[in-house]
Amino acid sequence: MAIDLESPYQRIITARQSLLDLRTARANELHRLRAYLKAGFAKFMNTTDPISGARLADVQVEGSKQHGDLIVALAFFEGTKLSLGVDRLARYFIEAKPAHVLPALALLTDLRIAADDSRVELVLQNADGADTRTVDIMELVAPLIAYAVASLEEEAKGGAVPAADALTSSSASVIATAAAEAKAAAA
Repeated sequence: MAIDLESPYQRIITARQSLLDLRTARANELHRLRAYLKAGFAKFMNTTDPISGARLADVQVEGSKQHGDLIVALAFFEGTKLSLGVDRLARYFIEAKPAHVLPALALLTDLRIAADDSRVELVLQNADGADTRTVDIMELVAPLIAYAVASLEEEAKGGAVPAADALTSSSASVIATAAAEAKAAAA
């Protein structure tokens, strides 16, 4: 009995090429995101902390060509970080550290960068797929910066740095205000 091997072979090659094309397009978008973040946070990146000598912010690129993943992360010297990436199956993902600052993060389904690189929007979907919303990336970055500032101000007063799983009420207020301001500015 003869089995047609050419048809399945062609379908496999077509599917893999399609995945590679999608992953390449998404990786290119992440490189544009990196440029956007570097331009927007240049002042932070060119200034060092007088105590540690570390840059106030850095845009990092992580990943492995062998594994097919790419991550662009905006990291602040005290540990706050927003990571966006694409995995080997060309799926976007997003993560914030500390996670409690942005607890409502769900699935990143699309990354949209304006043609003139002036704006970055993220399309987020709830884990159950019931709700999709588009947010300006600064709506996510602002609370992380506010958290970092609140933590450093507490530390400068000799107080305890807010624990990773709990914010002081003043920090929560600063974060809420920053998120609201970023949302208004994006509108």
